[in-house]
Amino acid sequence: MANWKDKHNPDPFIKRMEATRSIKDDEEVQFSGMDIMTVPAKLENIIKLNTLITQEDKHIIVWSAIRNAGKKGVLSPDSVIDEIGKLEKEYLSTKEQKYILMSTLSINSQKHKLPNLQIDHNRITFSPKTAKNFTKHIKKNQNIKWHIRENKIPNDYTWAMVTVSVM
Repeated sequence: MANWKDKHNPDPFIKRMEATRSIKDDEEVQFSGMDIMTVPAKLENIIKLNTLITQEDKHIIVWSAIRNAGKKGVLSPDSVIDEIGKLEKEYLSTKEQKYILMSTLSINSQKHKLPNLQIDHNRITFSPKTAKNFTKHIKKNQNIKWHIRENKIPNDYTWAMVTVSVM
């Protein structure tokens, strides 16, 4: 559950954002001045979120929470943390999705063995051919765009398969 880190006071930062808040004619909230660049970053550093949330997503959550709370009324530490908590819960309820990017490299796989890599739940695999289950899946699923056919690439190319998992 989202909360402010101990011994950190978000109030001065949130007051700075509130001072620049205005509501446009279409009822959208907007902020002005240099504080819109610095304050969200400072708030990101004084908030505790679930460790599964990446730094990039933390930035999106904090900025979205400021906008959401600003649409509803005066910004306060409580209104911002409530919005952050909602967005954190929504983020954590999102199911992990897997994506695969297939590409080729102009490197001869017979002469140069490239090591496969795994970083967290992401993988890069180099191979002279596509994986059998990938080729089978492509042939079954007509919605997937498949621009390069295995038999049309030069013999001295290497397949690179990048598999990533994202929330």
